[in-house]
Amino acid sequence: MTILWAGLAVGAIYTLVALGYNIPLAQTGIFNFAQGQIVVFGTFFAWFVMGDLGWPWWVAIVGGAAAGGLIAAVEELLAIRPVVAKGSHALLVTTVGAAVIIEGVLLATWGSTTRSVNFFAGNNGFSLLGGRLLPVDLWLIAAAVVISFGLHAVSRYTLWGLAGRAATDDMAAAVVRGVNVTRLRMSAFVLAGALGGALGPLIGPVAGIDVSTGITLTIYGFVALALAGLWLATRKRPPRLARMVTATLGTSVQLAVRMSMLIVVFMLWVALGLGIDALVGAFSAGIIVKAFLGTGERAEAEIIESKLEGIGFGFLVPFFFVMSGIKLDLKALFASPADIATIPLFLVLFLVVRGLPTLVLHRKDVLAKPARAALALFASTQLPMVVVITSIGVQTNAIKASTAAAIVTAGVLSVLIFPLIGLRLASRELALE
Repeated sequence: MTILWAGLAVGAIYTLVALGYNIPLAQTGIFNFAQGQIVVFGTFFAWFVMGDLGWPWWVAIVGGAAAGGLIAAVEELLAIRPVVAKGSHALLVTTVGAAVIIEGVLLATWGSTTRSVNFFAGNNGFSLLGGRLLPVDLWLIAAAVVISFGLHAVSRYTLWGLAGRAATDDMAAAVVRGVNVTRLRMSAFVLAGALGGALGPLIGPVAGIDVSTGITLTIYGFVALALAGLWLATRKRPPRLARMVTATLGTSVQLAVRMSMLIVVFMLWVALGLGIDALVGAFSAGIIVKAFLGTGERAEAEIIESKLEGIGFGFLVPFFFVMSGIKLDLKALFASPADIATIPLFLVLFLVVRGLPTLVLHRKDVLAKPARAALALFASTQLPMVVVITSIGVQTNAIKASTAAAIVTAGVLSVLIFPLIGLRLASRELALE
């Protein structure tokens, strides 16, 4: 139960930070990458008020909320409003720029020294429902629950929340109905900034007070962005978009395919910009695209998926294998005869790790033994995952370049040899039938 409480506390931090990202996104459709830096400012402000000045914790919360809201308001005025006025779609880039500026100001003001602040309710652990937890854990969990339900209620049952949902769905229609989009956007940014600034006394004692914490919180933001994209993708398509997707399936426009590729490129760009592995961005994009296709007709989704598969397997995957060949360090491999000798061993290990479980899993199937053996051989091919893992291993100095080259070579041989043997076994079974 202690582990459960700890996990809930960490999840509460994720939730509180993600809520700050979600407020402007849900109300205006803008993802504010500077929100993480505003939360970091809140932790510094809490340290300054509670630790340096010795003032009460509630002053840090109220003052942090006011200061965070002011920072967000300035960001909206200088980084968002001029871009919207010009009709540009570079809002994400401007929020990244705002994040960099806020981080620079924090460094110039408080430096790079890590600081700490004690939790205002003490650090004495206690037992609850069979587990041990700290007071800050309970406060974090309670704050996450209360604020989540509060924002949900505001979004669904207040004019402000309903106006935001209307503006996100169709901004032009919302303006016609009298929604002040500019005021709505400003209020959403101020509310999110106030939330981020007020979280300092809660997050600071757990996450620490350091400018680099903003990177971690931005990664939380990436998770929030992926989840928000998934949520938007699962919503019912606007009628006009649905008609355009259907109408362009057989034309050179191919709107659905282009939108899917745009999602992939966007998530890759965000992931790489945050220093996250590109595979995470690509995987997130795949989930969002799949959810988007699921909102349409099944037959339409199958057509679009087949076209995306054609692009992937016919165009992108060959480039992956080209890069695999480029990264294969043959010089290091030939310089190490011991590693060359391990290539057959790795091939056998591929069969043991992937092929043997496949045989066991399908032992009761109607397939004959040759077909099961062919299936196990196909399952034992290992090149894509091997290339990724060995690249990470070499970059982190976990394995030698020669060992990585030996594993990749075994992966290449598995792709060349195992399918040929499997096809031979399968064709032999067909001949016997």
